[in-house]
Parts: sequence; structure tokens; C-alpha cells
Amino acid sequence: MKTLLLSISFLIFTSFCFIQPNALYLGKHPKGHYVDIRGKKQFVVVEGTGKPTVIFVAAKGVALDDYMPVYTKIEKNVQISAYDRAGLGRSESLNNERTVDTMAYELHELLRKEKIEPPYILVGHSMGGFVIRCFTNMYPNQVAGLVFIDAACEFEFKEFMEIRNDADKIKFRHGFDSLINVPTRPKGINDESKHLFDFDKDNFSSNSNIVKGLKIPNNMPVTVFVSTQIETDNPYSKREKEIRLAYFKSWENEAPQIKLIETFKSGHCIQCDEPKLIINGIQDMLTELKRGK
Repeated sequence: MKTLLLSISFLIFTSFCFIQPNALYLGKHPKGHYVDIRGKKQFVVVEGTGKPTVIFVAAKGVALDDYMPVYTKIEKNVQISAYDRAGLGRSESLNNERTVDTMAYELHELLRKEKIEPPYILVGHSMGGFVIRCFTNMYPNQVAGLVFIDAACEFEFKEFMEIRNDADKIKFRHGFDSLINVPTRPKGINDESKHLFDFDKDNFSSNSNIVKGLKIPNNMPVTVFVSTQIETDNPYSKREKEIRLAYFKSWENEAPQIKLIETFKSGHCIQCDEPKLIINGIQDMLTELKRGK
């Protein structure tokens, strides 16, 4: 029972998880509007002026509200856009498989509909990191910079399995299996969980296989925020944090310009716990891009 509880505890914090909305912004409605995508209403916020536009892409199963502490400050200096993905928050569901490459295509479609012209700075939290990697691979000439906030890692589940004993391996996998279709959760969240937690015999999900092999660009600024906060009730936490940090440091081999920023003050939702840290990182990137012109 103890190891099961520890496994479940891990699920609350890891980058695979469902993140609860920012409590400070619950009940506060963002200023936004609906745009029609394939006959379905999609909710989007567009505020501010100035290029490049900063696009905020949320974690699995999460509406745009988590980003409100950040974009409400950034919009004073530049144009921003945040949105609820199909089936989440205020947006209606689309009848398709919710893989991260599909989400990237839909984001591009949304930006075209809204006439938000590139270049873009893409900000991705957790699974949103997968989405912005796909977008950058699909539309490389439209991206000016990337910001990753405790992003998902395609090798994470595989390596976390390897550090567990046999009994905990079973419980760990079962914990994710149980998250694929939770009856009490909205359909949109379950739809996104499906391709994030459907691990194959090699311990890769459908989404992990999609991003595996995608290169991090070396021709634009890239900032990576990583939480190093240890979960006291998870005996594997320290090793898990080391694995994730080593993974993001490995990006420097193909993109040496990367800025890696570690924080032990925040859990997985860094933009909720330390919004100023993210705001400063985005503003620094905007300054760097202006200097480069």
C-alpha cells in the first residue's frame, strides 16, 4: 500500500499529470472570444500589440487560466495569445485523435483564422512542450523563440521505470493505465490522456514516439525552465529530477545557445508558483530578439 501511495503521489507532480487550475485565478474569466474551427467554437485570448507574438500552450487537460498570471503582465509590452485546446475549458471538442502533432496543426489553423502573423515565441508547459516542438518542426520559419516550462520528456517514463524495483514498476505503470479513461473527468481530458499514457512495450507513448527524434533548433533563442523541487513523499523523486535535468542539459549538444534555468522553489506548475520568473524569462527573450534585428 505504501508504494502504491508513493506512485500515486508522483502522478500528482510529474510532467505527465493533470494540473489543477491556478487557484488564484479560479472564477476570474479571461477576456477572450470564440473562433470557428471546423464548425466548433474554440476559445482564444488575444491582447496587446507588438511582435513577435507570444503564444501560450498549456499542459495536458488544462485550460489557458494557468497562464493568466504571466500573460496579463506580458501583454503590456507585446501581443499575446492564449487558448483553450479543443475539448478543454471553454472550447468545444473536435472529432479527431488528440495527438500532439494534431494539436500543433490546430494551433496553426487557429492563428491563421485569427490573422495573427508570425513570428511567434512559443511557450509550452508540460505536454505543451511536445506541442511547440511539433509546431516548430512543422513551421520552422514562423518561430522566433521557444520557452519550455517544466516540459514533458519523451524518455521520462522509460527511465523512471528503470530506477524502480519490480513491485513498484507494476504499480507505476498501472497508475498511468488508470488515468487513460477516468469516468469522472471531462471527455477532453481523457482524450488527451489517451495518447500521453498509452505506453508500448518499450515504454514510449504515442506522443513520445511522435516527438522522439525532433531536433531542438540552434538558430533561435531557447529558454528551458526546470523544477528541481524534491517531493518528500516520493523516494524516487531525487533521481527523477536528476534524470529530467540531465535530459534537458543534453539539448545543449545540438543547441548550445539554450538557457537552462533551474528552480527548487516551484513544483511542476512554475508559472503558477513563480510567475515573475517566467515573465522575466520571456521579457529577456524579447529583448534579445530586438537586439538581434
